[in-house]
Amino acid sequence: MHITTPSHRVWKLTACAMLDRVVLSVHTYMVKVERVGDTFTAAFCDGQPVSIEQAAHLLTWAKATGTLEQVEAFDPAPALTLGRPRASRLHRILARLGLGHADHYRAASAVLGRPVDSLAALTEQEGRAVWNHARALRLTFEQTAA
Repeated sequence: MHITTPSHRVWKLTACAMLDRVVLSVHTYMVKVERVGDTFTAAFCDGQPVSIEQAAHLLTWAKATGTLEQVEAFDPAPALTLGRPRASRLHRILARLGLGHADHYRAASAVLGRPVDSLAALTEQEGRAVWNHARALRLTFEQTAA
């Protein structure tokens, strides 16, 4: 299953600037890191965008010289996908409508308003939308052919 659901973590951190073990200043930040699957997509420090590397540096700095407290975590359950058997069935339905294999993905992309490269990776709701669209086309085709 391919996870496309975004998640994030938020930390409150305190880091110390030190020289010869003497604390020169104390800094407090809120750091948020967002990801989709295993890919980090965005980072913020006190609400301002920063690079993933900057966020990682701040977290490492706080862990080494101060405190690091996770204050929020959002990990929704991944959306269930159609899977291969049901995607195969949807391919057969689309083929019966006269669509070539590549056109199956174009049709799904048109219905969903986003690129689709795998019917198996569609969520239940997306698969149903494509199926309903295909069914409506088939009914229209059958009525005009009669």
